[in-house]
Amino acid sequence: MDFYKYKCPVCNKQFKEGDDIVVCPECGTPHHRECYEQEEHCFYQDKHSQNFSFENDQPDSSDDFEADKESGTDNEVICKICGHPNDNTLFYCEHCGAPLLKDNQPKNDSVNGNNNVPPDMNGFPFGQNPQNGGIPFIAFDPMAGFKADEKMADNVTAGEVSKFVGKNTNYFMRVFGSILRTNKSRFSFVSAILPGAYMLYRKMYAIGIVISVIVVGLLAGTLIIQSTPEFTEAYNIYMDNYSAILQSGYSGANVGDLFAGMSSTNLLYFAVPYILGAIRFAIMLICGFRTNRMYFKHCIKKISSIKNYASSFDKESDEEAAITKSKINEQIENKGGVNLAIAVVATFVFLAIAYMPLFV
Repeated sequence: MDFYKYKCPVCNKQFKEGDDIVVCPECGTPHHRECYEQEEHCFYQDKHSQNFSFENDQPDSSDDFEADKESGTDNEVICKICGHPNDNTLFYCEHCGAPLLKDNQPKNDSVNGNNNVPPDMNGFPFGQNPQNGGIPFIAFDPMAGFKADEKMADNVTAGEVSKFVGKNTNYFMRVFGSILRTNKSRFSFVSAILPGAYMLYRKMYAIGIVISVIVVGLLAGTLIIQSTPEFTEAYNIYMDNYSAILQSGYSGANVGDLFAGMSSTNLLYFAVPYILGAIRFAIMLICGFRTNRMYFKHCIKKISSIKNYASSFDKESDEEAAITKSKINEQIENKGGVNLAIAVVATFVFLAIAYMPLFV
C-alpha cells in the first residue's frame, strides 16, 4: 500500500517520506507511530467488529492526494495568529506580519472536529472557547491592534511595517500607533545608552554611522585631553584648591577659588573634557527621544522604495503579479529586521575606547 497518498486519521497530516508509520494489523489503517501511541489503539477500533478495511474505505484518496499536490498545500504555512496561508519560503505572515515558525500548522482537534484557525482575533483562537465561564485564551497580537491592510502611510500597510520591523513588532507597532494617533512617541532607553549601535542594529546605517563616529570621537577626544600634562597639572591645582577650602571650613570661599592659580591654558584643558562629556550626554538624550520617530520614518521610506521599484515593472498576468508580490514581501523582510553583528562590533569598539585608560 502506498501510504504517502493518505493522511494520518489522528493528526490529519499527510504522510511523508521518512515518517515512522504504524499499520493496524486488523484493518490496515496507517498511523504516525507517535499518534498511535498517543491513542493506544487504532483510530477505527470501534469499526473492527464490522470488518472495516481502511483501504476499501478510501476510494477517492488517490484523487484527493493529487488535488492536494496541485493546490500546493505542502508549500504553504498557516499563520497561527490570523490563519492566513503563506508560502513556506516566507519568515513572516503576509497578512498580519506574525513570525512563521516551522511547526506553524494548526493542530487537529479530533475530539471536537475543530481543525480551523479563526479568521481574526475577535473570537476565541484555535477553538479554545471559555470553559465554565472562565477567561478565554488570548493570543499574542504582534500587530498591537492594527489590521494588516490598515494604511500607516501612502501605499504602506500595517502588515508590511510589521514584516519590516521583524523583531519586537508588538512594541514598535504600539509606538508607531501612538505617533500616528497622538503624535507622541516613547523614550528609547537602549538608544540613549548605545545610540549609534542601536541604530545600526535596526539597520539605520547612515544615521547610525554618523552618530557612532560623533560619540566615539567625543569619547576619544575626552580621553586624549585627560592624558595630557596640561590637564594633569590643571586637575592637581583644582584638587589642591578643593582640599584647602575643605580645611578652611568654606570660610569666605567661592567657586572661583577652586580655579585659583590656573593659567588660561590650564582652564582650557580642564574644561574641554567636561564640555565634550556634556555634548555626548545631550546626544544620548536626543537619540533616546527621537530614535523611535526616526525608525518609523525609516520603515515607511524603505517599504515605499521597495514597492515603488516593483511597480515600475509591467505585470502581464495574474501569475506575474503574484510573483512580484512575493518578491516584495521577501525584500521587505530582507531589508528590514535587525543586524546583530554590526551592533556588537560597534558596542565593542565603544567599550574598548571607554575602558582603554585602565589598561595603558
